[in-house]
Amino acid sequence: MTAVTGVLLVLGVAATTVAATGTLVSPDPRDRLHFGGAATTVGIVTIALAIVLELPGASGPTVVVALLVLLGAPLVSHALARAEHVRERGEWHVEDIAGSS
Repeated sequence: MTAVTGVLLVLGVAATTVAATGTLVSPDPRDRLHFGGAATTVGIVTIALAIVLELPGASGPTVVVALLVLLGAPLVSHALARAEHVRERGEWHVEDIAGSS
């Protein structure tokens, strides 16, 4: 394992650990989504880069999986935030969002 790969893995695991800890201790569901976003961006990208550098033969599937996670995570976060909003306030209305700013 090269030094660069090791640093990338440590950064990825550290970011994921901090995000998981924040998710566990956060009292608000919306705050939990923000912590989850860090795990799916910083953590995934650095770990994927480490895999691509260390195992060039696995770079194709690694990049595909990383892109799927990077593209899918915002969609899932939005759906979860919307579901939490509906659960908390009832139906979804555009006025709820426009009037809250």
